[in-house]
Amino acid sequence: MRKFFTVAMVATAALGLAACSEKTQDNAAETADSMGNDVANAADATGEAIDNTGEAIANEGTAVEAAAQDESMNEAAAD
Repeated sequence: MRKFFTVAMVATAALGLAACSEKTQDNAAETADSMGNDVANAADATGEAIDNTGEAIANEGTAVEAAAQDESMNEAAAD
């Protein structure tokens, strides 16, 4: 009887650990997906910021050229 009780307890413990392990794996997968989404969003935001900076620099260059050549912004942009 004692052996049967011990085997039952070991089996219960093993099933409990297996259930916890599956839940942990699910949580780890969700965390990895979330991190991947965060990285993708950060990369998109960085790309947009770089694009905006490039446009601002181009506009400033046109303004400097216009001032140096005493032209309007449209004339400088056409050059």
